[in-house]
Amino acid sequence: MIPLHVVESKSFGALIKTLNPSKNSISRRTLGRRITDEHIELKQHLISLLGKIDWVATTADYWSAHNKSYLGMTVHWLDAITRARMYAVLTCIRLKGHHTYDILAQAMIDIHCEFHIDKKITRTTTDNGSNFVKAFVQFGSEIDIIPELPSCDLESEFDPDIANLLNPNSEENDDLEFISVESILNAPDRLRTLWNQQSRSTVAADSIHAELGRRLVLPNTTRWNSLYDAIVVLNSILETKRPSLHRVMTQLKILTFNDQDVTVMKEYAKVMAPVANALDRIQGEAQAYLRSLLPTIAATVYKLKNIKSKGNRYS
Repeated sequence: MIPLHVVESKSFGALIKTLNPSKNSISRRTLGRRITDEHIELKQHLISLLGKIDWVATTADYWSAHNKSYLGMTVHWLDAITRARMYAVLTCIRLKGHHTYDILAQAMIDIHCEFHIDKKITRTTTDNGSNFVKAFVQFGSEIDIIPELPSCDLESEFDPDIANLLNPNSEENDDLEFISVESILNAPDRLRTLWNQQSRSTVAADSIHAELGRRLVLPNTTRWNSLYDAIVVLNSILETKRPSLHRVMTQLKILTFNDQDVTVMKEYAKVMAPVANALDRIQGEAQAYLRSLLPTIAATVYKLKNIKSKGNRYS
């Protein structure tokens, strides 16, 4: 974020004059006052809007950055007429001290009361952080237990086609040519080394950007599909700038990718594409309805079976 006083700098004033000579940049105090007024107006509008809603759900997340703790919350509801999903940001505030369970609980209660939704909340979704769990155990309402569903014979209802898809030892796979695992693992090792170099060394990151004209997308353990996205980007670079990528890898003393590595990464992206697209769909805000879950899974399994039938070398 940029501090408000940047609007009073000479360079910002020159920028405004260049864009529109008839305009002047406003002062820091004027900008701050307008932001405050806009915030108050939007907050009152949201309170008025939520006052017409019978039931809402909220989400909460906390994190630390630069030795400071923060809490963010959103509210979600269904439009009474269209049944469309609606959502809004409630707050993003600084939490003083450590985000212990009692501080988190009190902060969430205060925010719910501030927006007059404390009697309307059906659920609050969080991650499984220990402080959140303890906060709801100590301060939450009694949890309703879903009645046990009738048992069924899973083996008799399990699709044999899916079983074959998931079982590498099935008879269908007897004719496959199995490849040495060690030979396939070279590509992931080189990938990790390349990604680690970019993330840990500014010199390496600058070299990659200078040679390729961009940075690599890095996997993130907290983001679904991040490994898939990273490999898709790398595949694109290998198709268009393979010599440049190999030059920078040689410069960083990393073994370059051979043809087998490239094939492995291409097949990984091909196989994982249906899974990645399905995850994007069911974790989205607009279409993540229960009615779309089973069709999405069925379509994904069908696509994976179709890919398998084409006899890829490594997948």
